[in-house]
Amino acid sequence: CFMAQAPLLPYMVSKLHADASYYYGLLMSSFSALQLVGSLLSGPLADYYGGRSLMLVSFTASAVCYIMTATATTMWMLFASRLATIMQHAVLAARTTATAGCTPSERATVLGYIGASYGIGFAMGPALGGWLSSISLTATAWAAAGGSVLALLVVLLGLPDDSPAIKSASHKQHHQDDSSKAATATGISLRSITSVCCTKGVPELLIIQAGAGLAQAIFQSTFSLVMQQQFGVDSKTNGLVLSYVGLCIVFAQSLLIKPLSSRLGEPKAVILCCGILATAFAIMSVSSQFWQVLGCLLPLACGAVTVSTLNTARLTKAVAPSQAGTVMAIDMSTSSGLRTVSPLLGIYLYKQYGYSAVCLFISGIMLSVFAAQLALAKARRDVGIAGSGGSEKKSQ
Repeated sequence: CFMAQAPLLPYMVSKLHADASYYYGLLMSSFSALQLVGSLLSGPLADYYGGRSLMLVSFTASAVCYIMTATATTMWMLFASRLATIMQHAVLAARTTATAGCTPSERATVLGYIGASYGIGFAMGPALGGWLSSISLTATAWAAAGGSVLALLVVLLGLPDDSPAIKSASHKQHHQDDSSKAATATGISLRSITSVCCTKGVPELLIIQAGAGLAQAIFQSTFSLVMQQQFGVDSKTNGLVLSYVGLCIVFAQSLLIKPLSSRLGEPKAVILCCGILATAFAIMSVSSQFWQVLGCLLPLACGAVTVSTLNTARLTKAVAPSQAGTVMAIDMSTSSGLRTVSPLLGIYLYKQYGYSAVCLFISGIMLSVFAAQLALAKARRDVGIAGSGGSEKKSQ
């Protein structure tokens, strides 16, 4: 539903007789700011009440957002439609429920399957939205609203109160003493977020995720605009292009992530994909033909989704199982925070220096992330060698 109407927003802004570049950037930044706040609220709530409850809230918020989008006749009404997205976190809810019911070694695979299902929607949504846009731009938003209501009913009638893993945790909590219950009650608070952020290994993973996320956010926030203005792509063709990206995501999530992480290990696989992303963006900066852009999108989509999924899996392994929802919410809120500035930054670079400058800037970010991870990996090896040397001396 989201991907059916999101690629059409630049065209809706143009239809409302506004500066597409400026107001589209503001619209995406406001959406990301709301997602930032909502993610930080939704993570602890998902840990405490379960993923099903968050799904119900999320699909209700989505339906409200799309109905308001369909009925918007002015820019302020279009901005107002974004307010409901503060609780639009169905992906987080699905990840929380899934990770609660699997072992740490299965995390990357399970998250990959969730990503693959999202990728199917990413592939089908833009194509459907592009086709509906030939009827009217608002028809897409009405279809998204209908899909959200249908998803709400499926969750309400088809899913149990919560996953067995979460129910089991809830049952154990009933037998805890009052002090433990009081501690649990503080879970939906700033304290739980601070505790997770201070966990060993989490800060560096979040920094890596932030760097890669900034690069992806700049690219995603300017892509539809570049397709429209640089290559003259209409809304229907743009939808088909994004569907192609969705198919690349499905391929990576379902067929690439598991064998790659099994063969190389998650850290090395992330480093490799960051190098591929840096190279692909550099090549894209000199691509002047539409078919060349399509060729670059394959490694870009596969590399980006692999980095994101494997880093998320590593984050969930770094914390206690009861904190999985919170750490994934922090991860998603970091991404949302970056998206508050990335549309304005990306559009500024595009308008001032052109399409190639945007791609080179993103390539530079990914190259920095690649180099930082190599340095961290070397530092860990040096510490491990020093530690093993000290242990040998003690044994002697």
